[in-house]
Amino acid sequence: MWYGLVYYKGFNSDMAIHVLMAEDFQFSRDLYFRGQSRLGSLIPMLASLLVALGINAVWAVSIITYTLMFGNFVMLQTFLKKTWTKLALAVTLFFPNWAFIEQILPAHPYVSHLFFLSILLVLFHSQLKNDYKYPLMVLSSVFMIWTSEMALINIIILIIVWFNELRKEVLSNHKVVLWSFITLILGSITILWVKLSATGGGDYNHFLASKTEFFEAVKNFKNQLLSAVSYGGNKPPVFWLTWLLVVLTGSLLVIRRKPVKLAWYFILCSLASVGMVWVSHWASLNYYPHRYYTPAYLQFIFFLLLMADVSRNWFIIIPTVLSCIISSYSGYYLINHFSLEVDDRLNRIEMNELIDKGKTFGVLASYWNSYPIDALSENIVATPDEYSYNRIPERTGRVFEQDSVLVIRNGFLETLPDTLLQHGHKLLRISDARQLNEFDYAFYKVIE
Repeated sequence: MWYGLVYYKGFNSDMAIHVLMAEDFQFSRDLYFRGQSRLGSLIPMLASLLVALGINAVWAVSIITYTLMFGNFVMLQTFLKKTWTKLALAVTLFFPNWAFIEQILPAHPYVSHLFFLSILLVLFHSQLKNDYKYPLMVLSSVFMIWTSEMALINIIILIIVWFNELRKEVLSNHKVVLWSFITLILGSITILWVKLSATGGGDYNHFLASKTEFFEAVKNFKNQLLSAVSYGGNKPPVFWLTWLLVVLTGSLLVIRRKPVKLAWYFILCSLASVGMVWVSHWASLNYYPHRYYTPAYLQFIFFLLLMADVSRNWFIIIPTVLSCIISSYSGYYLINHFSLEVDDRLNRIEMNELIDKGKTFGVLASYWNSYPIDALSENIVATPDEYSYNRIPERTGRVFEQDSVLVIRNGFLETLPDTLLQHGHKLLRISDARQLNEFDYAFYKVIE
């Protein structure tokens, strides 16, 4: 559970919202990440079942995340023959490269996306009767699109790579075509209904990037690659990993071993995933973070593992092994050498210190300082200030019903005034301004 939310020191509001969704999951409201019409809520939905059994929500989200990760490994290792490549796969999945650490964090769609992709590939290569296999494949594709629209590229490339097999097995069976088509229509209608009924969305409802955004994304990608191969501009483990992957890719080009179809599938998906980021308006909204390339990186590693699995050439085997080891070490390096702190955001230790200030109270703070405290404490309810995006508005009223409200200044106010108007309520400061490291806070009481 090294990277599980129970221990992860980079715990933030996006992760906390998954925890809060698990505490009170409602299908009519929570099938997508709160406040938007994307990122299907598989993890909080399943975690809510554990919460119903009395398990703490933070633990429940961590357990479900790792269960899905284990499922991904169990399914994907069936495509590998050698023990060492299976071990390398496990290392890659459970101990991520620091640059793509989001691959195992529940605030991102990558675990869920990979889970349904693994199901899709296992079904396709199974000996299950076609009458059941292809409708189930369509169903898993629908769920995969629900978790991440970026997964559409995986479906398109599967059809391209295995077009002849699909045409032969599917089109010759009218019953398979009928049930697959019905599943597709019902699944598409369901996703459309869920999207239309989802709260929020805003700029994220627009998918395609403009021409300017596209060229900016390409430029940003080039700069990230240059940073990766530069020792001075990067964290040491990633520098060595990048050059190992360059050597390994060069070895494959020189040796020219013909990839198996699944390897072709993953390398094409990897390249297409990069292109999907370039044409995505979402990437520009978030200033082109490297986490958006997580699917491309993972699928490139899967390609390398499949190639190494059928090779006896040490110029392929040794770089592959070292790549997986250094990749996993880079995550350890990040956790142990960097605080993961962001300006004006409480770290996990500071959150726990504030939680210990009283038994029951409300919290009013910036978006990034409110929800994490709420998620980590069963006695505290929090809401972001009225200037921030309020993803869980039903909790706001409960904050102002508390006997006292802890107000955190950083990222919200210039000072802690004697009186404060927020969310239609007037609050009176009832304590001196206090300080926790660089953070200023005080207790208030609702008077109107």
